[in-house]
Amino acid sequence: MSIVGVSTPAVTVVIPAWSPKFIAQTIDSVLTQSFQDFEIVVVNDGSPETETLERVLAPFLPRIRYFVQKNAGGAVARNTGIHDARAPLIVNLDNDDLLEPGHLAAQVEFIQQHPEIDARYVNLLYFGGSDLDGTHWMDHNPSDGDVSLLSVLAGRTCPANPGSIVRRDTLLNLGLYDPAVDSWDDFDMWLRILYSGGKIAYCRKPLVRYRLHGGNLSSRRAYYMESAVRVVEKVEANMRLTAEETAALAARKRSAMFDVEILRGKSALQRRDWSEAIRHFEYCRLQAPSMKLRAVLLALRAAPWLAGEILRLRRD
Repeated sequence: MSIVGVSTPAVTVVIPAWSPKFIAQTIDSVLTQSFQDFEIVVVNDGSPETETLERVLAPFLPRIRYFVQKNAGGAVARNTGIHDARAPLIVNLDNDDLLEPGHLAAQVEFIQQHPEIDARYVNLLYFGGSDLDGTHWMDHNPSDGDVSLLSVLAGRTCPANPGSIVRRDTLLNLGLYDPAVDSWDDFDMWLRILYSGGKIAYCRKPLVRYRLHGGNLSSRRAYYMESAVRVVEKVEANMRLTAEETAALAARKRSAMFDVEILRGKSALQRRDWSEAIRHFEYCRLQAPSMKLRAVLLALRAAPWLAGEILRLRRD
């Protein structure tokens, strides 16, 4: 590992930090890499548990660079880390995910041997107690063929942020991550790289363990999907697309809006705001008719307390 202030490392691992719960495991997964020419930059994004976080980080301070900022979201925290990175390559890592031991060796070697590639993402192994445990990102989010603007918009290639490696100059030239689309800022960046003429590659080997748990499965899902809609609208406003790309973008927007309205409808159910729930679920029924949505709407109009039970009959 490079000693801070002594030499320029090959790669900077940027870790936005919010929760102290798993970050020691995350940092350990970097420190035990087979490839050791790296630095770690941890950015405390205004954590409400800063005292605990800093107590957990204390043993690592000689081996990391640590920054604190007011809470501004993951995109801004990533940007802070990138600004202060000393390496020409950036690896993105969340504060609860783990790198497999050969991750940095594989990523750095590939991108150094392929100067035409701006970024490379990897497959992920789900763990942490969700229904997806033991499966892989690419089992559910395919990557088939070359990565292009159209393939990403159409969902034929699905870049993943955890463990991805990106050239620092590429990120700086594109203005870094956009805080306005926090939660989908990585997807926005993939599209901007491709639209600018950059190239993205991927690795099918699962080089990251991606933790899914209650906190990142449900509590922020509505905000997550609203961010997806904001990215789509940003693309509509700023990118000149081909007819095929425009059609793929429209389909993605319909899908994202459907998810947003479903989540808003469920939230209205929890608040017992029956009329608001009807409005959201009616939108979904018109977009994608189904027996389940019809049953939910009938229950809301006749016996509202039954609607939640109908929604729980199967997982959406």
